[in-house]
Amino acid sequence: MDMIDFSLDTPEWIWLLLAVAAIAALTAVLAGFVPLRRMRRNEPAEGDAPGPEASVIALAHNSCDIEAFIEAVKAQDYHDFELIIVHESTSAANEELSERLVWQHGCGDGGGCSAVRLCFYPPGALALSHKKLALTIGIKAAAGDVIVTTSTSCRIPSSSWLSSIMRHFTPGTDIVLGFSCPDFDFMPKVARPLRRFGFVMRSAQWLGAAASGEPYRGDGLNLAYRRGLFFDAKGFGSSIDLVHGEDDIFISSLADGGNTAVEFSDSSVLVPEVGDELPRLFADAREHYRFTSSWLPRKPCIIAGLASMSQWVMAAAAVAASVLALPNLLPAALSVFVLLAACLVQSFMYRCAAREVGDSRGWLAAPLMLLARPVDNALFDMRNRRHRYTNYTYRRQ
Repeated sequence: MDMIDFSLDTPEWIWLLLAVAAIAALTAVLAGFVPLRRMRRNEPAEGDAPGPEASVIALAHNSCDIEAFIEAVKAQDYHDFELIIVHESTSAANEELSERLVWQHGCGDGGGCSAVRLCFYPPGALALSHKKLALTIGIKAAAGDVIVTTSTSCRIPSSSWLSSIMRHFTPGTDIVLGFSCPDFDFMPKVARPLRRFGFVMRSAQWLGAAASGEPYRGDGLNLAYRRGLFFDAKGFGSSIDLVHGEDDIFISSLADGGNTAVEFSDSSVLVPEVGDELPRLFADAREHYRFTSSWLPRKPCIIAGLASMSQWVMAAAAVAASVLALPNLLPAALSVFVLLAACLVQSFMYRCAAREVGDSRGWLAAPLMLLARPVDNALFDMRNRRHRYTNYTYRRQ
């Protein structure tokens, strides 16, 4: 039986495998985790700086959360804006809700909000994107120079949310990318770590790209752009045949490093409060973004894929070198060193980015999550392949 040793007299192809593992580890860190360091919080807004008039357009999916949302918006310290709530309703139901809100909340009285208006679109429209229709109705009714899109289901963290967004609209700035983060405590415990990891990685990717002058998507729950920009682009005409794309496709076609700013401060991050509906809505949003990614720049997808592939190559090369070199344990020791060093660096970088998002739990499992991510994406695509036709407006039933 061969004696176990730590001899340097090892076949060259074993050293080649170790070199491949080391290079793959470096590539995984550079492609997957170094970009996370670009995601940094802004300093909070200081007071109410004068700026252009804003029209906050909030989409309402039910009437239960409208009243609390109105009060939160009326408490904003920005003093030149209107609130337009758009919901699916009949004319009679819209009039009844409007009268109730005016009676209970004194819409248009007090606070910084100059007006609160309700707009509606009729139920039952099939061959149209309801969200794009609602936004178009709200934007056409708006009087402000800047459109801020959100949802009445979002919790507004402070009275300076709108000030934080609007402070960026200086000459030359046409788009401001805000951010929203769900409460992952409503996710099933089994799926929670991987869902949180995927969200942090995607968010850091597009926020970091925007901060580096390469914006390519936005968050429709916290997004602002000049009203004239919308009409110059002929609205959502470039994606009119798609159900979605009102945030990512729209922004990628108009945003560049010179006309786009990122707002990512403690006072500006919105939290969608959808309760137990979060898993379903999160899966829907994920499927929508994976579908519309075909219309976005390929660079972010290639970098993300390179990170996951490198992680698998690193693990496979390290294990192969360790097993095939037996009974010599030197390659195994070096493999453990490479894997451990890569995992510690990845975990630390992920933890820093996740803390910026506000949820750094499970950071030690980040290397394993990177391994599992492509498998999870493939399974997700297989499960949702039969629903992909519903992403086209002309194929909706």
